Amino acid sequence: MIKRMVPVGYWSESKVLDNYSLEERLFHIYLLTNQYSSQLGIYKLNKQYMALESGIDLETIDKILDRFEHMYKVIAYNHDTQEISILRSLEHSIIRGGKPVSDLLKKEFAIVEDDILILKTYESMLPFWNRSKRSFDKIIKNLFIIELANRQVEGFNHTEAETIQKKNNKQNDNEIQNDNEIQNDNEIQNDNNKQTQKKKQKHKHKQKSWVHSSHDTSEVKNDLSVWQNSLTNEATIVLAYYQENFGEITQEKFEKLAYHLENMTVEVVMKAIELSSKAAFPYKYCLSILRNWQQNDVNHLGDVMDHDKEFQGNYRMDQLLEPYKDLEIPLINL
Repeated sequence: MIKRMVPVGYWSESKVLDNYSLEERLFHIYLLTNQYSSQLGIYKLNKQYMALESGIDLETIDKILDRFEHMYKVIAYNHDTQEISILRSLEHSIIRGGKPVSDLLKKEFAIVEDDILILKTYESMLPFWNRSKRSFDKIIKNLFIIELANRQVEGFNHTEAETIQKKNNKQNDNEIQNDNEIQNDNEIQNDNNKQTQKKKQKHKHKQKSWVHSSHDTSEVKNDLSVWQNSLTNEATIVLAYYQENFGEITQEKFEKLAYHLENMTVEVVMKAIELSSKAAFPYKYCLSILRNWQQNDVNHLGDVMDHDKEFQGNYRMDQLLEPYKDLEIPLINL
């Protein structure tokens, strides 16, 4: 299950305390965290779903949306495409950048129908981006600029986009060269480990559960950038979470982790990564945890908790019986 970031200071913001009713506060949190929401903050959500899931009637929802858009200026809503933008959610929804995050945002851009929602989000975020000292905020800003330029949105200044595009072209040339070097290293490593390759061939059908079916796995392996673009949202989230905790990971190592997404949820794999953070060899320890869970049919986060309780219970029982393990118990004849 995907999770969304909401700042703890939300409830003490003066705008919220002074203006929002209780119903509006809860509805705003719903817009930030519902199952249709996206990392980008722009997504499709019709009012019938809003009413069904929030328990608020349609007439009240229309009034709240109108106040949020025109009075509080925290959203923009297109009634025709039924798309909504949480205008400044990117201030807190991303705490660390990286290529997987950028790739995810690009995928989410691609499904947005209303260009104006992208422009309004960009304009609302500009003050924050301009004063932010986080490097990935500048990257996100540039992604918006390039997207708006490619869509040729009316009212957007394309001068800055042209400058960024030139820089990106140079950067892409460097990335291609680096990817080719990595590719050569991977090919040498693969040649020295034929047994691993044979095992991967046996599980080729399972790989496609965490790689988009439109990509051929054999072709994807030829280029790391193409490979990362081919990952599903679930695999992208796991990759980003691993890199946040342990740094970069090779394609071959990540495939072994992502293999478990065939039967396990994203939360379970991320929990294994979390539990490995203090190990001397976190990657190997993480794989060991996942294999153990797979053998014990641990597929969901609730299964992890049940498995942990059972393990702790058995361990405590063994400790209690330890002093009596050599004691002979006489038979009692009834």
